[in-house]
Amino acid sequence: MKVLTVVTDLAKGGTQRVAQIFANSFEELGAESKILCVNALGPRVDELNDQVVALEQLNEVNLALVSQWNPDVVHIHSTGLTKNDLEPLWPNLSAECSVIDTNVFSEPTPWEEHVDHSLQLGSWAEWLYLLRGGKREKSIILPNPVDVDSFNPATIQEVEEFRRVHNIPPEAKLIGRIGQSSPAKWSLMLIDVFDELSRKSKDLYLLLVNPPDNILERARTSSFSQNIIHIDRIIGDKALSVAYSAMDIFTHIAERGESFGLVLTESILCETPVVTLQTPWGDNCQGEVLGHLKGGLVVHSKEGFKKAIQALLTNKLDVNLEKEGRNHVINKFDRIKLSRQILSLHPKQDQIKPVKGQRLMSLLNDSYDKPTLLTRVFLSFNNDTLRRLTIYTTGYKPIRQIFKSVASRIQFLF
Repeated sequence: MKVLTVVTDLAKGGTQRVAQIFANSFEELGAESKILCVNALGPRVDELNDQVVALEQLNEVNLALVSQWNPDVVHIHSTGLTKNDLEPLWPNLSAECSVIDTNVFSEPTPWEEHVDHSLQLGSWAEWLYLLRGGKREKSIILPNPVDVDSFNPATIQEVEEFRRVHNIPPEAKLIGRIGQSSPAKWSLMLIDVFDELSRKSKDLYLLLVNPPDNILERARTSSFSQNIIHIDRIIGDKALSVAYSAMDIFTHIAERGESFGLVLTESILCETPVVTLQTPWGDNCQGEVLGHLKGGLVVHSKEGFKKAIQALLTNKLDVNLEKEGRNHVINKFDRIKLSRQILSLHPKQDQIKPVKGQRLMSLLNDSYDKPTLLTRVFLSFNNDTLRRLTIYTTGYKPIRQIFKSVASRIQFLF
């Protein structure tokens, strides 16, 4: 079988990592694997297996090569791509070629007419995709792959050295966050939670790795700023594994939520439990990826977030999240298992049954605390505008601001 992976480039982003993992996994499963970088290559090209061929840019030479090679499967990763980017590709594919699209942003892509299977990264993502006009017959839930061998718990000595280098006392309780330096992937609420918990616990420390400027500015004003450790960035899976392992809890709040959330799986594989906040107003697959009481605790509110941290720090839960979480990630997101499922979608007739999404409320209720009544009411209407207003009904933003938001939307319409 011949498989062409299509991605914007091979930079150090999450989508690029996923494309690289899939391309390598297809080759390891015996397929001929090529990866087409529409705009440029990038540093991840060095992480491709030797037998995986990388093509730079969608130019006439590479179009002719693709046409002659005649792939059986084209697997597109949609982040950063436009309709015009891919328009030259379609005439160079045979009628028998299966076109599969990993739909990162849960909405019909501009090239939907050419797609045989649209892969959604979770049940919540599929709900959004269908809510926005996606075709049910094309939709399949298939999450991102994880290279489960790349992240492992660090040794006691490695953790001790990490804490020594960064002036974190051995006896300190360390919560932390690693992420892309984008305000949408962080939240000022994290600093507020840390401040409130620190008033009762003087040995609490917060680790921030690669935070955006607004988080750093807020951290500097914290009354407990002396206990906040900032690292610009950490390079390499091994070094990241040590950082995850040095934490007692990975504390995850992303204002726009996660379409998947690779950082969650990385922390879990290092056997560091996660507390994550649901974000029904945005992307919201983080709870599914984590698995409540598997890789950690899923919460709906600031108060729930604080209580969940306290419960983990005081060992009040009768469950081994370290082992449960690692098994959860291996069983659900292993790269070879998911790559084999993609290959089974060729020929075009479905050879695996689409995974049906969980009921929305069941998904929300699988958590440490519960969503508010008004949040459940707003979501029950299956209306995208009301869904976005849950940023107020959850208490993430003050409920009084909801009236201002509604008024501005009405003014925009007229």
